[in-house]
Amino acid sequence: MSQLVATATQTLKEAICAALNTAMEQGSLPRAELPPCMLEIPADRSHGDWSCNIAMAGARVFRTAPLKIAQAVKAALDLSGTYFKTCEIAGPGFLNFTYDNRFYGEVLQE
Repeated sequence: MSQLVATATQTLKEAICAALNTAMEQGSLPRAELPPCMLEIPADRSHGDWSCNIAMAGARVFRTAPLKIAQAVKAALDLSGTYFKTCEIAGPGFLNFTYDNRFYGEVLQE
């Protein structure tokens, strides 16, 4: 994995964790220990560049439906300062992320 991809995924994980904390502070989610944040490349490229199942992983911890968790995360998510431009909810609660043009510009510079 290139250093740029490692940096991009690390900042995305941090943004997702921050969104979960914000959602808990705002009362959108009950307070609980954060589940591990795992990112993977979706098999179907129409689902974005990276996918996260934290909403499904957190369903038991938060005692909340995965879709509601995904909606709370998306509402609290701040992608500024990351290499991602969009977050979409898919299926039962997957969060799908798409790289922004800045990422591709830096890839070309490498």
